[in-house]
Amino acid sequence: WTLYYFASNNRYSIEWEQVFHQIPFTSISRNIQEHGTKVLQRWYYTPLRLQHIIKSGNKFCWRRCGEIGSLLHMWWSCPLLHKFWDEIFIEISNIIGQPLEPRTELALLNLFSGENRFIKQKTLISLLLVSARLVIAANWKKCKLHFINELET
Repeated sequence: WTLYYFASNNRYSIEWEQVFHQIPFTSISRNIQEHGTKVLQRWYYTPLRLQHIIKSGNKFCWRRCGEIGSLLHMWWSCPLLHKFWDEIFIEISNIIGQPLEPRTELALLNLFSGENRFIKQKTLISLLLVSARLVIAANWKKCKLHFINELET
């Protein structure tokens, strides 16, 4: 539901068939393919979703930012993740030698939205973004963020 909401309120229409079709081609690694499927199928429980299931508990972000912990919030819009995503996109821009604007559809769904200038680096960018998402997933229920140190190792 959250990704659908994101798509319906975004400047960019998402072709869901394309998103699901590209998962096996992101990498030959089954772990990376599985991670892509888990993100799309909401495998990661959010505070908001857990509150609906359990009917008690806290619906606010585990990172203690004070906002409701929806799927989109936990992966992208949490204020504590802004620095992380900014640093990821700066590093990717340095690696590919071109500026790359941080966008939700690119970071979470690997959708390049018609940007043909990245055609040669598309696989590299996708793998770097998957690595960033895996770091977030590994720290899913943690309050403190130590992302950049983990990404460097």
